[in-house]
Amino acid sequence: MIDFFSKKLSLRENLRRGYQISPAGDGEATIHNPNSGATYTISNFECDCPDKTKRNGSHDGHCKHEVWVSQMRPCPRCDRYQLLAQVQVAGAEESLYEYRCSNGHISSWEEVKASRASNEEGI
Repeated sequence: MIDFFSKKLSLRENLRRGYQISPAGDGEATIHNPNSGATYTISNFECDCPDKTKRNGSHDGHCKHEVWVSQMRPCPRCDRYQLLAQVQVAGAEESLYEYRCSNGHISSWEEVKASRASNEEGI
């Protein structure tokens, strides 16, 4: 499984580092790298960056941009985006994953995976 919360693959970490992500739907976005000036387009969770197009992705067949975009989705209950969160549950050995928007709406990891699988998209 991809480590969504490693420094390189964490959406939140890379937003803090200045990457600009303009989402346009689930699996759709434009990502701008402030350091290199490069801009990449993700469509249906497929990126046009060199890592994906020339090397088939360095992370289980995905580039870091695709992994970042998979960590966000339009909230089905409001006009905001939900971001992937890792939740520690008391007494549980493993963390849970869920998507949360700033209005407090939550979608479970399983719900999002099932929705994306039914649309044949996503990571």
